[in-house]
Amino acid sequence: MFILGVAPHQGQRRKIMSPAPAAIRVLSRRFEAISFSFISRVGNATADSLAKLALRVFALPPIRE
Repeated sequence: MFILGVAPHQGQRRKIMSPAPAAIRVLSRRFEAISFSFISRVGNATADSLAKLALRVFALPPIRE
């Protein structure tokens, strides 16, 4: 899965690879029911910052399906 990102200094959009979609697919199979909702970064700035920090701090091994 590609996620469309914006280079902050250039204002140009580019596609970047994200490991999150694969992890979400694997983990979601462990639940009987699951749902996802979009919440903008502006509306959830604290959680967005925490998630970005966690991705930088914790280098997780690849998820095997």
